[in-house]
Amino acid sequence: MGTIEHRPTSSIRKTHRRTTRACDDCRRLKEKCIGSMPCDRCKYFGRPCQFSDRFRRSRVSRTAAQTVKASAVEVTSDDVSVYFEAERIQALEHIVRHYTGLEEFSREKLEDVIADRLLLRNEEEDLVDVIEVENDDVSCDGRDCVSVDTASAANAEFSHCEFSRRVQKKVKDELADFEFEDSGTDTAVSDKVNSSQLLSRDVAVLEAVSLFPPAPSALTLLRVFFEIAQTNYFYTDEETLRQRLDQFYSCPTRVGSEDAPWVSVALMVFALGTQFSHLCQFSVRGSNRELMRDAHHICQTMDDTIASTFYRKATNLIPDVLGMGCIESVQAFLLFGIYVLPIDPAGLSCTYFGIAIKVATQFNLHQKTIRDLPPREVELRKRVWWTAYALERRICILHGRPVSISRLDVDANLPIDLEELQPKERINTFQNNMAMLKLTIFLEDARDGILALKNKDKVHKVKAFQNMVQLKERLRNYWQSLSEDTFCQDLTPGKPLFRSNTHLFLTYNLVHILIGRSFILDELDINTKNTPSAEWTKLRSELVNDCINSAVTTIHLCQTLHDESSLSKSSYTEFSSCCAAVLAMVAKCVSDRSSSCKDACKKGMELLREISIGVFSTSGEKRTVEGLEIAFDRLNHTKRRDSTGKLDEDGYLQFRNWVAMQQIVPGESLQLPRQENSMLDVFGAPSLTYQCSGMAGGYKTGFSLPARTEVMSLPDLGDWFDHGFEQPVA
Repeated sequence: MGTIEHRPTSSIRKTHRRTTRACDDCRRLKEKCIGSMPCDRCKYFGRPCQFSDRFRRSRVSRTAAQTVKASAVEVTSDDVSVYFEAERIQALEHIVRHYTGLEEFSREKLEDVIADRLLLRNEEEDLVDVIEVENDDVSCDGRDCVSVDTASAANAEFSHCEFSRRVQKKVKDELADFEFEDSGTDTAVSDKVNSSQLLSRDVAVLEAVSLFPPAPSALTLLRVFFEIAQTNYFYTDEETLRQRLDQFYSCPTRVGSEDAPWVSVALMVFALGTQFSHLCQFSVRGSNRELMRDAHHICQTMDDTIASTFYRKATNLIPDVLGMGCIESVQAFLLFGIYVLPIDPAGLSCTYFGIAIKVATQFNLHQKTIRDLPPREVELRKRVWWTAYALERRICILHGRPVSISRLDVDANLPIDLEELQPKERINTFQNNMAMLKLTIFLEDARDGILALKNKDKVHKVKAFQNMVQLKERLRNYWQSLSEDTFCQDLTPGKPLFRSNTHLFLTYNLVHILIGRSFILDELDINTKNTPSAEWTKLRSELVNDCINSAVTTIHLCQTLHDESSLSKSSYTEFSSCCAAVLAMVAKCVSDRSSSCKDACKKGMELLREISIGVFSTSGEKRTVEGLEIAFDRLNHTKRRDSTGKLDEDGYLQFRNWVAMQQIVPGESLQLPRQENSMLDVFGAPSLTYQCSGMAGGYKTGFSLPARTEVMSLPDLGDWFDHGFEQPVA
């Protein structure tokens, strides 16, 4: 009697059990959902719980797919000629070659590829089935609740607070079965800790506010900060800060440790206002010019020493700023980072920005706001978050530091132009702020693309290189879509946003520089059988040319700022852009001796030298500038030596011949030839015949004379060098 072989099914298939339907947010975030309304997760995170088909995948059975596939190849007699059109078949072959790498299109080869693709697709569908089933399935007691599809969900899943909440819910459910009364006491572990016992005594804040300048000076520094220093970012809410300062100056109340965040923000606004005061008399025209002139006179007595005093007093409050933990704490650390940016961008400044990100994530600024908050506060949270995100991203990318948060963990909505936050006394810069954020994201994409090019697989290199070319085109299209009137692209000197718009254009060119400079020194070897070497060489050349053109444009922009008295000794955007441009041009001069960007490079060196007399004078990047200058000088010296070596040799031979042909008598004066032209003409002119005193005519350089090493054996030549050609030898 034959036995029937039992083939066990997959353990995954055996445990498939769809019990409940996941809500929209749980399905989108790949989280467990018990199917209640609202579900536990949405209730805990305070987000709306909805059930719809927005995030449900439309599935087609494999038998249906095969039926569709079979019917898709049926051809009616009406369109046979179109179906077998030669151009159409060639286009399909090109597509197949591109995506499969096939060179031979025989029926057997094509069937093999189709079989491999179907097998891979079936495996992917099995994996999708497992993921969707695990996301939809949940037991009544919540066991096996694991979600690692998103880092944020995983972080919440494995936290003490989350597990404590689940335990408490389970206990309540058990007690409800025995009709115990719920006391309403929340016994769950909370991440919110009362840290008031860690705060300093009020005397620390009192000492800080004692450094506040008089009210007129304080308001002037406030104006300088928002007019000049803030440019294309949103560091703090001007209206809120003004209200706090008005309240403090009009009716001084006792401040305490709980006021440390806003006091730190105010001190740093004063420090940055002082730091940028040298620009205030030139930056504003019209009705505000008199006010800015007063600001300049006030700030003349408040030099960088005063600014550093504001900074040090504010940093004394850091423990209390961290302990209080509010949105103004994030703003304070952003301003700390901005202040030290010219001095130590890769170290202390990057650390401050990282702390700002950590404090912001502590209050979920990186996530969508789902609590019932006023629209103004919601918008403040979004603007502060995206400012922190953009600043940390920019500095980490430029200095090779890891970022504090992955982009995948961020789902905060982008800011909107809320009327309540529009400034009342000056032009609204919201368009510029959003453009700077978008350009920073382009900068991050460029960094990721360059890293992808380091892949050793040539196929991946080809794809990464294509992505870089596409990124460059998207960047150019985005820039061309920006406003050309007043905002963004309007680079007309004298306009209210001239300096802010110039900073945007500097950032736009910086992205092009970072994309192209990687190909200046490195020869990218991505030649494959499907990608001709000439094509990649051409694309590489285009990227390098865009880089150099952007570098030259950057130098011209900085020169324009200088001519308009708007080049700041405190602006890291201007300094870093100019430095990146000079660095790219020096690299181009090293790799290409015929490069024609030497003049722009020299001008960039001069601008960097001028900027470096300010707060950058003590920075590590100044040493980079000095090193660049030395390298550039040596490079030019080498080029001059190579290009003029033959002319120098010819000039030396002429001098030797002339000396040898004189009837030299020691003790008599030697008359130099009368020169009608400059010394440059003597040694560099194309003519090699000269008229000299004591000579009947010209001479040719081919005249036979002693070798160069024998010149010093000529009569008393040493005396002539020692005493001069016009003086008689004693």
